[in-house]
Amino acid sequence: MNINKMNQVIEFQEKQRINDKGISKEVYKTVFKAYAHIDTVWAKDYQTAVSSGTQNRLKFTIRFIPVEITNKMHIHFKNQTYDIKEVYPDFTNHEVITIMAERVGL
Repeated sequence: MNINKMNQVIEFQEKQRINDKGISKEVYKTVFKAYAHIDTVWAKDYQTAVSSGTQNRLKFTIRFIPVEITNKMHIHFKNQTYDIKEVYPDFTNHEVITIMAERVGL
């Protein structure tokens, strides 16, 4: 992976419950930010993605970090929130982490 392609800032967030004047609310709190390369479904693969229900997923590739990324976290990118579905760390070279995420609310 070419590090120069990682030019989009994404935020990793966790959902937290807060008490606002006696009313319980869920808010997203940013855990950390990272530069990422984002891939979408290619046109030639779109039919396959539709048949498997993954056409709304994005692939985020970030540099390897020592923080554990779980599917309980969310990604905030361009005013959209994405649920993390799968995390693929590079255990061999420890250079990048690939994350598959799906947009919330579709």
